[in-house]
Amino acid sequence: MQRLTLHRARLIFDRRSLCALCLLLILGGCGTLWQTAAPNVHTPHWSIDIPEKWMLLETSDYHMFSKDGPYLHYILVQSRPLERKYRHTNLKIDRAMLPHEAAQVVINDLRADPALRRLRIIDNAPVMIDGSLGFKIDYVYEDPNGMDQQTHFYGVVTPPFLFTLRYTAAKRHYFERYIDDFTRVLQSVRLQKNG
Repeated sequence: MQRLTLHRARLIFDRRSLCALCLLLILGGCGTLWQTAAPNVHTPHWSIDIPEKWMLLETSDYHMFSKDGPYLHYILVQSRPLERKYRHTNLKIDRAMLPHEAAQVVINDLRADPALRRLRIIDNAPVMIDGSLGFKIDYVYEDPNGMDQQTHFYGVVTPPFLFTLRYTAAKRHYFERYIDDFTRVLQSVRLQKNG
C-alpha cells in the first residue's frame, strides 16, 4: 500500500513538474514578443509618439504598450475594420454613424461583456482627435481577478476603420501614475484620413 502511494506521489509530482516546465516555456516564449517601443510607432492608418522605456507588443490586430506590464496598465491602439461585428452584441459601426452613435455601439458591447463586472460608465462625450470628431468613453469595472480597472477609451470613425486608443490601468495605484504619459500619446495621434 505504501509503495503504491509513493508511486502515485511521484506521478503527481512528475505531472506537476511537466506542467510547470511547459508553462515556463510558454511564458518565456511570450516574453520575446514584447520589445522596446520606438519613439514613434506608425501604421498605414495612424501614428503616435510613445514615452521612453515603454514596451510594445505588436499583433496583426492591435498594438499594446506598457511600462510595468499589461496586467497593471496598458495603452491599446487599434484600427478596427468597420465591417467586423462586435463579439458580445453582433453590432457593427457604420461609416455614416455620428460619434455618439458609434460610442453607443461600443458601450453596448462593453455592457454585454461578462468579463467586465460591475461596469460603470463615468463619461461619454464628443472629442476632437487630430482634427476629426470622435468620442471618449470613461468607465470603471472589476476584472475577473477582482481588481478595479479604469479606462479612457477614444474612438474616431475613419472609414474603412474605427481608430481606437484605450488606456486601462489598475484604478488604485497605476491609473494616475501614467495618465500624463497617456495624455501625451493622445495628443500625438496622427490619423491617415481615407474618406
